[in-house]
Formats: sequence, C-alpha cells, structure tokens
Amino acid sequence: MNWKKLMVCLLLAAGAQISISHPLFAEDSKNLPRETSNTIVQLLSQTIHLLTPSILTDRVRKWDAKTIQYKILSDQPAPKIEQALATVETVLKKVDPTLALQATESNYDADILIVFDSQSSSVMNKYAVDLKRFYSIDGQHLSDQMIANVAHLYDSDINDCVWFLAHDLFALKKTLIFVSTSENPEKVDKCINNALIVSLGLSQQLVQGSSVRSSTAPLQSELTRADRLALEILYQPTVHPGDTIQQAITNFERVNITEP
Repeated sequence: MNWKKLMVCLLLAAGAQISISHPLFAEDSKNLPRETSNTIVQLLSQTIHLLTPSILTDRVRKWDAKTIQYKILSDQPAPKIEQALATVETVLKKVDPTLALQATESNYDADILIVFDSQSSSVMNKYAVDLKRFYSIDGQHLSDQMIANVAHLYDSDINDCVWFLAHDLFALKKTLIFVSTSENPEKVDKCINNALIVSLGLSQQLVQGSSVRSSTAPLQSELTRADRLALEILYQPTVHPGDTIQQAITNFERVNITEP
C-alpha cells in the first residue's frame, strides 16, 4: 500500500504547449479557447506542472468504484454541501450513468467524510472520529506517525478549509474534508468545490486559467466548464487509475489533441 499525503502547493504552470478542441465542447459551436484546453490538461495532472508534451504521459488518479459513499457531519443543515455533491454527481453521470455518490450513516463506511463545523478540531473531538479506523482499508492503514500528522493538522484549527486524502498507487481510497461554517457563502462554495474535485482525482496543484482551483482567478468559487470537462474525461468507464492523460483524452470521443 503506497499512502501519500495531500498538501496544496502554490506551483504555477507555465507555457502553452497543449491544445484540446472540438465544437461540441463549446457554446455556439466554437472551439474551446486554448487557455481552457490547457487548464483541462493541468487539472488532470498529478505530478507535472509545466505544459509541455511530457504532461500527457502523467498518470491520472481516480476512484475505482461505481459507488462512492459519503457522510456529512454537522450540527446544522448543510444545503451548500449537498448541492455541491449533487452537482458533481450530475457531471460524472454524463459519462458514466452507473456511477453514484451515495450517503451512508456510518463514519467508517464513508469514502468521503465531510465535516461542516466552526473548528477543524471538531473532526476528532466533537464527532469522535477515529482516524486510524477511518483510514484502514482492507487491513491496511496509515502509519502511527502519519495518523499523528493528520490529527495535528486538524486539531490545530489553523485552516478554515482542509482535506486529507489517501490512495493506493493511483486508486483513491479515503478523503476527510473540513469546511468551516464561519466563512462567507462564497468561501464555503470555493472550499467544498476545491475539496471535492481534488478528492475525485483532479490536480492537487493550483492551475492557470478558469477553474475553481485557479491561481489566476482566485475569487472563482463555482465549478467552471474546464472543471466539469476534466471530471467528464477522468470518469469515463474506459479510463482506469494509472492511465496516462493521453489515454484518457484519446478515449473521450469528442476531443482531439494538437501539439505545435
């Protein structure tokens, strides 16, 4: 089991080497702008941050399951989170109608556990989440040191939006997300949308262009067309964890790649 920790890094992508275009992608039968095409490629990448042809050999990360179970822990209604989950599910079902995001009553059956509260320390304290049990999968679990690191991250209450995901090679396994209730509505939207698309396998890095994960449009709080198309490409049934970006895009019948 190869477990890795997610940390958000402020690495800016550079250059403009890749272009994806097709009239069916765009409104009014126009091709996607080059910037949007580049953003989609960056969103699919997990390790390569410069837009050169080598980015197409980077391997994608995704859930390898037809049902992704989630649970929301909150002492108040969380309609924004429910709506964000519903929106993401609608996007995924465009390419895989059999895929579903399903609520569960169990903290430990949940693949994605979302805490909506005033302090991140409430993840463990208020809701009594046993991190070692949560992150145990098929007899495997995070090391004691890693559990201590995750616990410290949440107990410190230094971040109003924080998430930690675990994966086995390129297959996603578990995600714990904290969203602060003290933030304004736009920041809540931005936090949950960022957390969800990263938890589904899009880039851990900030990207250039129009995306909720944009380094150049920091106020963007809703999923953009680039975000949605990147999820559609990633969640085709023919795409598997560890496939290259080139394979994922090639399998998407409405896309072609051009390299100058």
